Amino acid sequence: MKSFSKSLIIPGVYGISMLCGCSAGESAQTTEKSRQPNIVLIMADDVDPLHLSCYGGKIPTPNLDALAVSGVLFHRAYANAAVCTPSRYATITGRFPGQCQSDEFTEAFGENDMYSIQFNTPINDQSYTLQRMLNNAGYFTGYTGKFHIGELTFDNPESNPDIPNIDPYMVAGSPKATNGLKKYQQIISRRLQELTGADFVSAVQWENPEGIPVQEVAAHHLEWLTQGAIDFFDTAALQENPFFLHFNTTALHGPNHYFDLLHDPVYTPSGDLSNPYEFHPDREEIFRRLDSLGLPNDPQSVQDHILHYQNGIIYMDDQVGALIAYLEDNRMLNNTIIVFTADHSTEPGKNTCYEKGLRVPFIVHGPQFAKAGKETDALISFVDFMPTFADIANYPIPDSIKLAGQSFQPVLKNKTYSRKAVYAEIGYLRSVCTDTFKYIAQRFPEHVTETLQNSKEPKISHLGNKAGGFASIAMEYHPGYFDADQLYNLIEDPYEQKNLANNPDYEKKLDEMQDLLTTFLLEIGHYYPLADTAYVQLPAYKQAVKNARQVGTSNIPWWNRTLDYPPAKENLFYY
Repeated sequence: MKSFSKSLIIPGVYGISMLCGCSAGESAQTTEKSRQPNIVLIMADDVDPLHLSCYGGKIPTPNLDALAVSGVLFHRAYANAAVCTPSRYATITGRFPGQCQSDEFTEAFGENDMYSIQFNTPINDQSYTLQRMLNNAGYFTGYTGKFHIGELTFDNPESNPDIPNIDPYMVAGSPKATNGLKKYQQIISRRLQELTGADFVSAVQWENPEGIPVQEVAAHHLEWLTQGAIDFFDTAALQENPFFLHFNTTALHGPNHYFDLLHDPVYTPSGDLSNPYEFHPDREEIFRRLDSLGLPNDPQSVQDHILHYQNGIIYMDDQVGALIAYLEDNRMLNNTIIVFTADHSTEPGKNTCYEKGLRVPFIVHGPQFAKAGKETDALISFVDFMPTFADIANYPIPDSIKLAGQSFQPVLKNKTYSRKAVYAEIGYLRSVCTDTFKYIAQRFPEHVTETLQNSKEPKISHLGNKAGGFASIAMEYHPGYFDADQLYNLIEDPYEQKNLANNPDYEKKLDEMQDLLTTFLLEIGHYYPLADTAYVQLPAYKQAVKNARQVGTSNIPWWNRTLDYPPAKENLFYY
């Protein structure tokens, strides 16, 4: 496996030698300093900073640590929504989810309507994407891996006659399964290319692994995703232009990584992969490393979520190492900026505006940036990717393209950077966060409160008249969940347990944070009645809150654990 194996044997040595400057065998004379740098954006899925050892996690992640040691590690990076579709929308467009212009969104919510953000913010053919922007800047662009920001039913044969009807119970590797999957892959790849404007598309998953049509291959397959990236790199090497790859791995989202590692890696969502271990270590190596760490890895004695995370973290780190090693071996690394992050974090903040859902790991390695090992508390969010990458490419975005973010390139270059606040939204929640405080507003449209008053058993969450699974988890661990206004001092109360909104000592701060939020709301342009909190006094609302608290998480079939939250220090990893 060439130099990648070094990271398995001597963690850290590989990263230091490889990432600090010129790689082995690559002299300074071969560096193309005049060329725009290549950019690789690696976006993981459902990853908390504490899943990585460079942030204090218990499972070693030597390849990600190497990026951090030689690059910039951010402690205050935020998704703009804590579920994948709106988060990925903000990433690829540089606009807030509520600014979505797809027919699905605009037909559901007019400018005078209060919108609810969920999985309803796809891009369309007119979306100005990272790929289209960097194409204009002279880049060869690519997209690999999970998508989940296109039409929700596009890959469903019931709504799309072009999608083949594939028997989900076909045997993996059989001619029918292989041919069906290849045709399916061709169709979704072509559509993804149309939507993003990417020059090269490979190893596409329209949504999550469970959506792969053949059940025997409906699993995480990181080796296949890595091969898709390698195919892009090989093609990009033939171009005269710099390249941009938007690489979207499925780790650490479900299904359970432990059980998926037991699948035969030869069988993939696009047919057979002749040599799945060309760039990755053997999957059994993951089990051996956990054993060497003294971590039990037996489903008979270890809880499912622990099996999932401890196997998935190593699997994901191996994938990052495989990509870095290939860039190094092919003399591309010295002029490549690598960004690693995740679309959002995990429970009990997923699908909310709480820190536990929004704050994500964020590492940037680049040959022309800050000194190795820099750590920063600078506030950044995903709408900042577009202006930052435009700065890196030295490309002036046209004035007609209205972006929501700002470039964080000054942070990378150790220059002055000022960011007052970052914005996030999900369901009917809107939030704003500064270096010290978080403010969350919860307001509802009239149809939600009317339904409450007309129902014999009213239900409520920040999603409206329904109790979502992640909402139920969040309300169980955040005492202020049902409050119309929530104000937290993140320095003193990082787990958002003490709502200060009704504390007279913080009246001025509450007004200040509401004014900050208003600036974002005005930019987005949709109706949001920030001054109207009368609904909290409705008897129907109070009953709905009582009903929700009584049900708790008992109606979530996949939730089988109790979180230590706020966590004891010795328990940081598994909460």
